[in-house]
Amino acid sequence: MGDVFAIGLRVVPAATGRGVGRALHEKMLAAAAQAGISRVLAFVDERQTRGIRFADAAGYRNVGRAWESTIDPQTFDPSGFRPVLERVAASGVEFATLADLRTRFPDWLERLYELYGVLESGIPFPIAERPNPFEVFRAEVVDSDLAMPEAFLIAVMGDVWVGLTEFRRVESEPTWLAQELTGVAPSHRKQGVATCLL
Repeated sequence: MGDVFAIGLRVVPAATGRGVGRALHEKMLAAAAQAGISRVLAFVDERQTRGIRFADAAGYRNVGRAWESTIDPQTFDPSGFRPVLERVAASGVEFATLADLRTRFPDWLERLYELYGVLESGIPFPIAERPNPFEVFRAEVVDSDLAMPEAFLIAVMGDVWVGLTEFRRVESEPTWLAQELTGVAPSHRKQGVATCLL
């Protein structure tokens, strides 16, 4: 099997329904076949009925589903989680922002990359993924205009980083934050750490 590449296929609203997307898709498939790619994975928002019809007509089959949830932090009541928060705090796990940890750990970027890789490798996915190269990881996660080190929470046990949750700006919605990767290292799972991160 050849390498897997992610390709975004979008058509501006004014040009939809004219065959532009279909032509791009055909060119993408031809290039993939020429490169020895054996599988193309598409992500389609179920609210985009045109996209669903397009994927069905092209012969894609459903191999997974993801859900999107929203919460209003102004009305959220965390009191029901207090026992978990207290138990985790008593275990010695502390929570700090990436902005803070960058001043405490000279090797913060390497630590973050390593933890990210551990967590991403545990995410169920239709095909096996390779970790992003370090330069790509840095560009997408750390140096992006949407990155928020002050809203990127890390769980730390002594000198070891054991979990994280990444919040990022939403370009089209300035009053929103998007929660990206959230996870806990296998050694510290089922202890309430993820609940505290959320």
